[in-house]
Amino acid sequence: MKKLIKITLLVTEDCNLNCTYCYKPYKDKKHMDLQTAISIIDKELSCEYERGLISFLGGEPFLNYKLIKQVVEYVSDRYQNVTFLAFTNGTLIKVSTAGFFE
Repeated sequence: MKKLIKITLLVTEDCNLNCTYCYKPYKDKKHMDLQTAISIIDKELSCEYERGLISFLGGEPFLNYKLIKQVVEYVSDRYQNVTFLAFTNGTLIKVSTAGFFE
């Protein structure tokens, strides 16, 4: 049976803001590495699927933009019908980073 595969990657625990209402102080600055992301993606997308959705979360996911870019390139080269989504506070988005996802 074909289905929608949803993958959520916590690409960093770091954040560039210090909101008073935030439930977690992001001070650890841990970043996911490419090998971890690839192993998750390959495991989940190895089955038959109709569409895939990969979400990038953080802290602020664009603090680990290098990984996001590598994941998008990796997936785009190997899999079809995968959409990407980033949950961001928007403070680090530039024309160059936004244009990458077009």
